[in-house]
Amino acid sequence: MSNSQAPIVIAGAGPAGCLLALYLASRDVSVVLLEKEPELPVDLRASTFHPPSLEMIADLGFGIIDEMLHKGLIADRYQYRDRRSGEVANFEMDLLADSTRYPFRLQLEQYEFTRLVAAVLEGIDCADLRFNVEAKGFTETAGQVIVQLDTATGEEQLPASFLVTAEGARSQIRKAAGIDYLGFTYDEKFLVVSTQFPFEEVFDDLSWVNYVSDPDEWCVILRTEKIWRVLFPTRPENVEDEAYLLSDEFIQQRLHHLWTKRAPMILGTARYITLIKESLRLISRAGCCWLETPVISIIHWAAWE
Repeated sequence: MSNSQAPIVIAGAGPAGCLLALYLASRDVSVVLLEKEPELPVDLRASTFHPPSLEMIADLGFGIIDEMLHKGLIADRYQYRDRRSGEVANFEMDLLADSTRYPFRLQLEQYEFTRLVAAVLEGIDCADLRFNVEAKGFTETAGQVIVQLDTATGEEQLPASFLVTAEGARSQIRKAAGIDYLGFTYDEKFLVVSTQFPFEEVFDDLSWVNYVSDPDEWCVILRTEKIWRVLFPTRPENVEDEAYLLSDEFIQQRLHHLWTKRAPMILGTARYITLIKESLRLISRAGCCWLETPVISIIHWAAWE
């Protein structure tokens, strides 16, 4: 694409949006990346980069992979644990050494990655990262998309050759296009909390990533470079509202069920409810929308396919 053409506009400066912007800009494609917040969000969401994603990021260059490996936590094994029997199955990722340059999971908060990419984008002439700007709608003309923007100074219009939405489930562009999610949503909601409690000191030989089975309440326990994170299911038949599910009282109950401890566990600021949908990927000619599950990483699918 010639830089004389209208740019590709990407709504949403999360991991998928940032990576796609860098991929395009590195190939001399003009791109405008929009973020509705005043700066890149610093929240505890996605936390894992898998080998194919690491290889993809490394192939893009710019030294990003080296910074990620320096900042992140290398998890070269993960475990499946049975809470009742105490049995543990270890999966050693170094067995993949003949198949990948990165035979491990990298535990790194997504905001660390977006910061690294944004810093690179600032040095590329054909890339334009704009904050406090939200794509609210669009109209299609012959060969172009006119994107309606909500900015700090009022409404604007931006011509684009293509419009990509990487804003997640609440995308205004997806709604404006009349695109619904295919498949279905599971009844369960999932509670994700962060804590400084030293799980590695109370569970024998705990790995950095653990899937814990239990007939009453399974969970996922994983470590990022800064903090432990635990994901619990909440039962569909529970009638408690979301505020209660996010309360200290409920969270302490869940954590103490995982490990008996008299004193309250120190909680982090990250606590949120999320959903799993059966359909992960949605693409239309007006854009695309990515919905992430709480137990896998899809940055590779989102930015590359």
